[in-house]
Amino acid sequence: MTLSAIRSRVVHTTAATTSRTPPSLSAALRKRRRGGTVSSSTSGIISSGSAITGYTCAQDRAKAMLLRQLCLGMGELAVPEDDPNNRDAVHEAAGHRARLRQRLLEGGAEALADYEVLEYLLFGARPRSDTKPVAKALLKRFGTLAGALNADPKALAQVDGMGETSIGALKIAMLAARRLARSEVQDKPVLASWQALLDYLQIDMAHLTVERVRVLYLNTQNRLVLDHHVGDGSIDEAAIHPREVIRRALDIGATALILVHNHPSGNPEPSRADIQITNRIAEAGRLLGITVHDHIIIGRAGQVSLRAKGLI
Repeated sequence: MTLSAIRSRVVHTTAATTSRTPPSLSAALRKRRRGGTVSSSTSGIISSGSAITGYTCAQDRAKAMLLRQLCLGMGELAVPEDDPNNRDAVHEAAGHRARLRQRLLEGGAEALADYEVLEYLLFGARPRSDTKPVAKALLKRFGTLAGALNADPKALAQVDGMGETSIGALKIAMLAARRLARSEVQDKPVLASWQALLDYLQIDMAHLTVERVRVLYLNTQNRLVLDHHVGDGSIDEAAIHPREVIRRALDIGATALILVHNHPSGNPEPSRADIQITNRIAEAGRLLGITVHDHIIIGRAGQVSLRAKGLI
C-alpha cells in the first residue's frame, strides 16, 4: 500500500475514532508530521497497536497499525529514522544498493552472485531494510536461485521476512523469464530454434512438483500450432492415449509433433514406460503421416532427447 493510500485511510479512520484516540498518540502524530521527534514514552505506545488505550477489538488494532505505519514509514520492515544509528543504517543500505546497481549495469550477466540477484529483486518490496539476510535465507531454504524463484508462494511465506509484496517481486521476475523464453520459440521453425525450445521447456517445467505431459503440434513449416497440456501424472497409456494424440494432430492439421514431459525427481533419464509409449505413438503416427520428431524429458539436472539417444 502506498504512503498516500495509508494517509487517506488514516484520515477516514481517525475521523471515525477521534473520541477513542489517546491524547498522547494524537500529539505524537502532530509532532511527527511537523518533523519533530517522538518522545520515548509515546514511541512505546506507537510501537504496539494493541497497547493503545481504547483499542480493544481486532478492527481497532488494525486501525492502530495503520497509524503506526504512518509514523514509522513504509515497507514490510520499516526503519524509524529518528535514531542516528537507524539513519546510518539507512544510508549504508542505500550505498550498498547503489554499488550493486552499478555492478549490474557495468558487469553484465555474471556481475552478481545468486544471493545478490535475490537481494536486488527484493529492493522494491523492502525499500528501507537490508535484503541480504532474506536473500541468503531463501537460498538456504530452496537450494538455488531457480528453486527460490519457482517455489510455491506458501513455501516462500514460511521464510522469515517474506511478505506478499516480496513474494510478488520474485514471481513477476519468474513470469518475465518464462515469457521471454517463450517468445524465442513462438512463430519460428521449432527445429531451427532447438536450443531456444529446450531453454523454454527447462524454465517452464524443471521445477514442477508433479509429472506433466505436453504435446507440441507442428505444421509443415515446423512452426508451433498448438502446445497441448495432456494432463498430470505418470506417462503411460492411462494418462496419454496414442490414438488420441494422433487424432488431435489430424483435427488441427498438424503434420508433426514433439512429446514433452518432466520428471519431478530431477533425473531426466527415460524410464521403460517412457520409451514404450513413445514408440507406440510414433508407430500410430507413421500410419497416418504424422511424424514424431522427439520426446524430450525435463528434469532439474537437464534434459534428455529420446531421438538423440537413438530410442525413436
